[in-house]
Amino acid sequence: MFEEGRIFLDDIKKNKFRNVLILIGFPLIMGLIFHFWIKTPLIESVYMGLFVEACIIPVGLGIIYHAVIVRLLIYIFKYVFGKLNVD
Repeated sequence: MFEEGRIFLDDIKKNKFRNVLILIGFPLIMGLIFHFWIKTPLIESVYMGLFVEACIIPVGLGIIYHAVIVRLLIYIFKYVFGKLNVD
């Protein structure tokens, strides 16, 4: 059980570039799809892409990505709607 967790963490450490592409690239790609397909404003489309990544993709990526994306979403929405004082 602990061996599998250690292997997963080693994979995350070795593939930092891939992880960044997944965390940043997927919401942007989904945002562009929503922008051109549903005709929503671009910034709202990127938010929708983040939502899709935070809710659907974690099944395949694991709990660590899920925690990072959900935390990022919380900060973005609180910042956008003015409920968080960002220093």
